Amino acid sequence: MEGYILLAIGIALILIAIVTFFIKNNVYKKGIRVKGTVLELKKSDEAILDDFNQVTFLTLYKQVIEFTTKENEKIVFLHDSGSKYNNLKVGDEITIIYNEKNSDEFYVDDKVEVFRLPITLVITAILFLVFSFTLFLM
Repeated sequence: MEGYILLAIGIALILIAIVTFFIKNNVYKKGIRVKGTVLELKKSDEAILDDFNQVTFLTLYKQVIEFTTKENEKIVFLHDSGSKYNNLKVGDEITIIYNEKNSDEFYVDDKVEVFRLPITLVITAILFLVFSFTLFLM
């Protein structure tokens, strides 16, 4: 019984990953590319647990980025994804891709960032499928 549940979850995650991939791929290929500017570096303290269950606080600096759409709508967002863009400074420019029909759907022009969610869903789905198949073999 558990094997069927895990199999169903794995298949559902694969389907969600495929739909998400095609949506993001459409924006990546057909989206409008504009330049965004780093307005400020926002300081944030994040807690992590080490191997000895000790809480350690890390100070991270996340970029606040602004870009303007073709319709002259200014959009400001906090870029909090860890990537190769961590070394950006105030005033630096970065390429943003946004959906012309929905300017709230935008990404930094980086394939890894754009497709991170579908890749994560596929990896998680594979884990569920492997666990379900091991239950069927028992």
